[in-house]
Amino acid sequence: EEFNRRCRQNVFAYLKEWEALTERIAFWLDLGEAYITCTNDYMESCWWAVKQLWDRGLVYQDYRVTPHCPRCGTSLSDHEVAQGYQENTPDPSVWIKFRLTSESEQKLAQKMPGEAPAYFLAWTTTPWTLPGNTALAVDPEADYAVAEVAGR
Repeated sequence: EEFNRRCRQNVFAYLKEWEALTERIAFWLDLGEAYITCTNDYMESCWWAVKQLWDRGLVYQDYRVTPHCPRCGTSLSDHEVAQGYQENTPDPSVWIKFRLTSESEQKLAQKMPGEAPAYFLAWTTTPWTLPGNTALAVDPEADYAVAEVAGR
């Protein structure tokens, strides 16, 4: 019950931010009719769909091997397998610069004089997610290296 309460709290805490982000990245949705998966209306619509399948004889019991996550206690997606995933398929990857805020640049300049602007360099194997990036998470306890690239 506590877990569900916190999940609901989290959903509604970030609803406005999600709406602003979807508009900003041109991911146009009908936000007036948005579905929130933890609402009774949404769950009832799911049960309605399952009943329609049941009534048409499209639901059946079967046995199959499914990848399982012991941490989550759930089945995992067969998405990569369905798309013909292969171990040796090259993954696209990109390096991208995230500019430090002016406050962070000032703090860095106090410890290590240099010329602004300063950037974090990040690497990703999912470049299609970059349009949705609005921040870069850093660990205040981690050690980071500072490097100067010729003329940059």
